[in-house]
Amino acid sequence: MEKLSKSKFCIIGCGATGLSTLRFLEYMDWKIEKIFDTRKFVSNFDRFKNYKLYLGEFNIEDFYDIDIIIISPGVSVFDKTIVKLKSQGKMIFGDVELFARMIQNWNSKIIAITGSNGKTTVTNLVGEICKFNHKDVLIAGNIGVPVLDSYVDCIKRGTHPEVIVLELSSFQLETISSLNIDVATVLNISDDHLDRYNDLLEYAYIKSSIFNKAKI
Repeated sequence: MEKLSKSKFCIIGCGATGLSTLRFLEYMDWKIEKIFDTRKFVSNFDRFKNYKLYLGEFNIEDFYDIDIIIISPGVSVFDKTIVKLKSQGKMIFGDVELFARMIQNWNSKIIAITGSNGKTTVTNLVGEICKFNHKDVLIAGNIGVPVLDSYVDCIKRGTHPEVIVLELSSFQLETISSLNIDVATVLNISDDHLDRYNDLLEYAYIKSSIFNKAKI
């Protein structure tokens, strides 16, 4: 935690995930150095205008003073600039990985769900089953509730959920390494996101990484 609090952050992506990351970093009063987006125009420009905002193609020199890069799921970790930055030792991960690092001292059970189809339905169903069994449940992730917004809400309430149910996309899984999952599942694999991955096998490999630190 101390290392994170003393780091210089940048955010890549001005969409929903980028906005939630910005809100989180502001809430924590951590240093936000720069914000990037590959688009040349962002609809919510006013929210970012008080920061150094870089739009369009990445210039690797703009990242020289950054310690930690929080990358949104819509930006590929296979981007040539991102790959080069990683080779230089920059810490690069997404909002779910940051969330995972923040909750390491929580006693919450974590259920993680991915798949090409049906993961939102199953995530909601699992969450409702937990609630039916009188558990305090947090449902977040790709389902539409950014995990860092959920984290801040928990801190403000002063409570930790008994169960965290996460819907995770392949894009989010690319940057997760610290999430200690109690139960994980891959519902199915079908042709999807092949504009991002070399082939179906690579896509399946990313999906299966959900089991890397899972107990079941």
